[in-house]
Order: sequence, then structure tokens, then C-alpha cells
Amino acid sequence: MFLENTISLKALKKSPQKAMLLAAAFVLIGFLTSYIVFRREASVVMLFFSSLLFLPYMIKVLQKEQPTGSGGIRRVFRRHKVFMEFYLFVFIGMTLEYFLLFTVLPPEAGNIAFRNQLNTIIPGAAGNFLNVQMGLFSQILANNLIIVFTAIILSLFYEVGALFILNYNASIAGALYGSATRPLVWGLDGLAIPLYIPPIALVPHTVIELTAYIFAAIAGGILARGLSRAGQKLGTDFLLFGGLAIILVIVGAVVEVTVPFMFVGA
Repeated sequence: MFLENTISLKALKKSPQKAMLLAAAFVLIGFLTSYIVFRREASVVMLFFSSLLFLPYMIKVLQKEQPTGSGGIRRVFRRHKVFMEFYLFVFIGMTLEYFLLFTVLPPEAGNIAFRNQLNTIIPGAAGNFLNVQMGLFSQILANNLIIVFTAIILSLFYEVGALFILNYNASIAGALYGSATRPLVWGLDGLAIPLYIPPIALVPHTVIELTAYIFAAIAGGILARGLSRAGQKLGTDFLLFGGLAIILVIVGAVVEVTVPFMFVGA
């Protein structure tokens, strides 16, 4: 593959920031391909196409993973540093590209390309942030836990699967934050969703949940590599990253139902 030869895994290990450029390029390719061929379903198809392009990289990154090890938490994180940096910079690159696309695309085209994402955001904008109740916390927590376990399972059976979860969340974040800047380019025609609170209020829980999903993906990768190597124990790394993912989604749910209202009441 051309891009695989242009940016090698060795180059990504040396400069993890290059993963941002790679992610942006794959998102752009996935968007253009899906919008031209599957326009009405582009909001979902572009996720599959862009995630699929990462498959060769994901296989190579997983091959470098050590499923077991000893030592404290610091050593555990050091062992999986490449994996963590790869996911982090990929998510940032994807989010920035989706943000740019949603901002600069003509409103009609953008609404088609991000139809699924907008349908996810709009009910939340009107309901989640204006009705604080325990039921909402339970709903958010249950949804995020499902995502965490799905990321682990997909990483186990389908190596690029967890990346699809991150890709989908990146597209939602790009559309959400892009909704605040698109009117600056297209005026009133650029309004896509009702912004009841400043998008900056959504950053805290987004960061926490993203970290949880990355940890879940790493846990799945560790489990996959461990099961593929006969005679090796899985070690504590899987439990550590899996446990941290669960703790973070609980914290993220608390933040999501509290922090945005501080901005509303301000």
C-alpha cells in the first residue's frame, strides 16, 4: 500500500505525531470514497473505509505488544507506550479531520456525510444536558460500559475493531465541535444542531471517556496477543488496563452529568 510505504511503523515509533497525519489522510480518503460511491450511507461507510486502511498498521503494532510482564504500573505503561501513543494521536488526527470536513463542507453535503452522527448528537443536546437525573447517569454509564466491553471484544476477534469505536467517537466529536465553527463559514445556513451549552463544556468528559476507550482497546490487544502465544499467561496487564477503563467510564459519566450544567448556570 502506498501510504504504508510512505509512513512505516518504524517512523511512527520514532515520531508518533505522524500518526495524526496518517489518520487525517485515511479519514479524508474514507470520506471521499464513501461520499462518491455510497453518498446516502456515507456517515457510516466512511468509518469502515478509513478504519480498514489502518489494518496493516494495527497488525504491526499488535505484533510489537508484549501480552505479559512484571513490575509496577509505570513499567506496564512503558511496555505499551507505542500502542497508547498510536491510539492517542490517531484519535486526535481523526477528530481534527472530521472537524475540518464538517466545518468547510457545504451544509447540505455535511449533513448527509454526518447524518448518523448528527442524529446521535441532537437528542443528547436537547435532553441529556437539560434533565439531570439518576436515570440519565445510569443510561450514560451503561452505554459507555457497553462501548468499553465492545472495544475489548472487537480487539480480541478483529484487530482493527476497537479503532472503529474510536473512529466513530472521533466523527461525533468532529461534528459536535464543528457545529460551533461552521456558522462562521456558512452563516445561518451552517447551523446544524442546537447548542445549549458551549462545546468546551463537553471536553472534560470527552477526554476521560476517550482514555477509557484507549485502555479498553489496549486490554483487548493484550488479550489477543496472549491467547495467540501458546504457553504464556496473560499476566496482570489486561486486568490493569481493563480495570482502569471501567473506572474511567464511571468517572466520565459523573463528569458528563455535572460539568456541562456549570456552564449552563453560569
